[in-house]
Amino acid sequence: MHIEEPQQPDPSSQSPKTKPVSVPTRALSQKTQQRLREELNIPEREDDLQDSIEAEKRQVKRETMRASQTSTYQQRLARVQALDGLHDVREEIPPGQGFRVLTERWTAPRVEHIVMLLHHGNQLALREYLYEHIPRQVHETDPADRLDLKGFHFSRLGYRVDLGGVHFRDLNFWSCNFEDVNLKNATFERCTLSVSNFVDAYLRGCQFIDCDLTGVSFTRCNLVRATFLRTTMRFVSWEQSKVDIRHFPKKLEEERRKDWFAAAEIYKALRLNLHSVGDEQGASWAMYRQCVMNRKELFKKRLYKRWVISWMLNLFWGYGEKPSRLFWFSMVMCICCACGYFAFGLSLEQDCGPGWSSVEPFVYFVNCLYFSFVTFTTLGYGDIAPCSMPSRMLATLEAFTGVFIMGLFVTANVRKLTGR
Repeated sequence: MHIEEPQQPDPSSQSPKTKPVSVPTRALSQKTQQRLREELNIPEREDDLQDSIEAEKRQVKRETMRASQTSTYQQRLARVQALDGLHDVREEIPPGQGFRVLTERWTAPRVEHIVMLLHHGNQLALREYLYEHIPRQVHETDPADRLDLKGFHFSRLGYRVDLGGVHFRDLNFWSCNFEDVNLKNATFERCTLSVSNFVDAYLRGCQFIDCDLTGVSFTRCNLVRATFLRTTMRFVSWEQSKVDIRHFPKKLEEERRKDWFAAAEIYKALRLNLHSVGDEQGASWAMYRQCVMNRKELFKKRLYKRWVISWMLNLFWGYGEKPSRLFWFSMVMCICCACGYFAFGLSLEQDCGPGWSSVEPFVYFVNCLYFSFVTFTTLGYGDIAPCSMPSRMLATLEAFTGVFIMGLFVTANVRKLTGR
């Protein structure tokens, strides 16, 4: 049996094999590789690819949640606006029991929930909670754009409430009880606080802006560095409260309205409070402002005679609170009287005549100045005497005025030293 051997392929008839590509021995630099990956958006490792996928998923989830929250917010806002239309609906209150019903609606759980909303500053949630859970009692005098928190009592919680740094805006705190509340650096803006009570409240650095404080009572409160801007303070009472007059308004809102009587009552209450806590400098300032308001009230009532007397007392010694005015008034009067003696003449060395006719006018004027001070202080040495009728009349007037001014000067300094 003949077995054929397999034919060997002809090497010349085969196509030439592809030569392997040679890899350069020096690789690309690390910065170049990083730049290429960033341009082609190629992750460096599989972990980086997985991280990028997770980051995209989180971004999509955040956008979805934001859209959902926006939709929920719009729905809540629409519901609150619908409830806002029922803001004027009133409940039937038995006669004579309005205040009791007003305060009894604030139970401890409601107060605690509202304090939490006030602390977080969520105005929409606060409005929604008030409209849905709190019985509304709206009075015809209530501002329409402020939330109803009338009769709110912080003391219902039984512990010290911390609302430091909270911004209260467009709230009606009529007849509320802020007892033992920390309101450090808090801000009340466009709030109604009429007939409210602040007892043992910490109000250091608190700001009242465009608020109504009519009839508010501050008892044992710390009002250091508290400011009152465009705030009505009619019939405000202070009792054992620390008030910083350096931050007190230089001009009250009642003064801008030319309600001088109300401004005088505010300064009077402030003066009594500052005197009770031992702040004599502040009490002196409040006393002076009270007298100024009383003088303007006299002019408003056209009591001109009493107004002139009050104006002169302010000119002479600042109603007893500025005794330095007496000193400068005495100096000016002595110099003016010396000029009068220089013109009318004094008896010097058996000579009587005006100063400009003397040999030494300067020495003559010095003698006139000496005689003026001696006469003003009612010493009367007798070495120099007036020699003409005008000079005698001027000396009499100066001596009478000197007695009056010296009495006022002693009285003012005694008041300053005794703190009255």
